[in-house]
Amino acid sequence: MAVQNAVQRVHLASIPPTTLMTGNADLIWGVKHDDTLAVRARFARTLRGIVWFAGGCAVAAVLYYWFGFWCLVVPVLVGIVTAILRYEN
Repeated sequence: MAVQNAVQRVHLASIPPTTLMTGNADLIWGVKHDDTLAVRARFARTLRGIVWFAGGCAVAAVLYYWFGFWCLVVPVLVGIVTAILRYEN
């Protein structure tokens, strides 16, 4: 957990935290915060990530329903192509 927090603060500071959501909970429960605007902005980014994740899960479920286990071919191919392109650069 300490490594995840350190990586978040040093390398991923511009995205929502992945380990705690205390500020978001404070916003929901109405606790007054000194940085209310910053908490609201972080909450909006977190909510956007949650919505995209849920959408991806829904698309994956539909693809699995239509194509069965073969729906995994697309992510595997995307991963292979990405690895090849990253390796060449």
